[in-house]
Amino acid sequence: MNGRRTVSVTEHISNILQNLGGVYSDPPRVVRDSANLLSSPSGCNLQPSTSSLYENDGNYTPAVLLFSGTVAMIYKGNTYNIPVDMYLPPGYPVRAPVCFVRPVAGMEIKSKHKHVGSDGMIYAPYLNSWTPHGCSLAALTRIMSNIFSASPPVFSKPAASTANGNGGASAAARPNGEAERRRIEQEVREANEAVSAVRGVVEQERRLEEQIQREFEEEEKRRIEREIAEANAAAEAARRADEEERQQEEAIRRQKEQEERMRIEREIAEANAAAEAVRRAEEEERRREEEKRRREEEERRKIVEARSTLTSKVQEHLRANNETCRKEISSDLKDQKRLDLGSSQLVSQISELKKVQKHLLSLHKNIDNAAAIMESDMNALGSVPEPTIDELAIPCDIHSEQMLQLSAENASIGDCLYFLDKALAKGSLKLDVHLKRVRQLAKRQFLVKAHLIKIGQAKAADKQKFI
Repeated sequence: MNGRRTVSVTEHISNILQNLGGVYSDPPRVVRDSANLLSSPSGCNLQPSTSSLYENDGNYTPAVLLFSGTVAMIYKGNTYNIPVDMYLPPGYPVRAPVCFVRPVAGMEIKSKHKHVGSDGMIYAPYLNSWTPHGCSLAALTRIMSNIFSASPPVFSKPAASTANGNGGASAAARPNGEAERRRIEQEVREANEAVSAVRGVVEQERRLEEQIQREFEEEEKRRIEREIAEANAAAEAARRADEEERQQEEAIRRQKEQEERMRIEREIAEANAAAEAVRRAEEEERRREEEKRRREEEERRKIVEARSTLTSKVQEHLRANNETCRKEISSDLKDQKRLDLGSSQLVSQISELKKVQKHLLSLHKNIDNAAAIMESDMNALGSVPEPTIDELAIPCDIHSEQMLQLSAENASIGDCLYFLDKALAKGSLKLDVHLKRVRQLAKRQFLVKAHLIKIGQAKAADKQKFI
């Protein structure tokens, strides 16, 4: 069960670090320390998350790993949970964590506490002597629990009492002797308990300081051991460096021998390459001469073929031109024959037209004679009076009479419109007057035509009845 929880906590911390990006230079160390902290008894009540970090030196980090929760302490035989926040700054594990006491509602930070400032920041010797290889988060929570047990950093706020309002009345009354004695005894007992508590706190602080001193001595011992180990490692590194230098010299010597051997082989290869180049040059020269001979033969063959092709094309062109000329001459001869035929036809047509002219002249003479006779007859009838237009057209019914009048009016309106257009074209009539008159006459002409159509429909209906 604990193994599965450690794995899930490790995965959770790893996911948080991936979301934070490259804030920490040693993510595996952060994951390992965080898992050990959350699986320890003193840090099991902490929960990992991310938050911004504002430090007292003015540095600001948008998001770092935060462990928030409670750290248990034992005071007067009772266990209390102190709310704390533990930030891992970007330089962790080289830099120590930044820790705060976060009092909840109803709590206040103890003033002038030895290890907790007024802003809640924790100042522990373990943090001041923090080293990346000798310190851990789990050990830090244990020391914080011991510090809080020796001197609680917070206390409960006193509840408001109504006894202050009745103080004057009790002071005015005469005190009872027995009650006064019990009160004094109670105060003495409370003072003795306070002294015992102070002695216990002092003893706890002394033991805590001794424990911190022992831890510091152990840390110093581990530091000295680390320095010795580092010195041994440095000596081993120097020995290895000498060995590597000797190996490098041996490698340089072998490299020089290899280079000399490669130089000789390269010179041999260059000589062989030069001989090969001479041979290839001679072969290339022979190949170019052979290629030149083949090109000359190919050019001669192409010239012969071109001469033969040109001769055949010229002959073909001459034959085609001869055939074209022959066809054109034949066509010209045919056109000449058609022209001769047309000339004879024109001569015959001219003679025919002369005959028609004579006939027309005789007809014109006959018409002149008939016109003279008609004129003499009209002169003879000149004494007869000419009939009026009304006598020439006499309507037979009322509809015909209306149609005759309307037709005459339509014709007169058309004449008026014609003369209005001519007056406008000549400039003797203004455009606005022309448009006004045209609108009036057009409206009247529309009514006349509509009346004519109506009368025509009525006559057609009457005719249909008679049929």
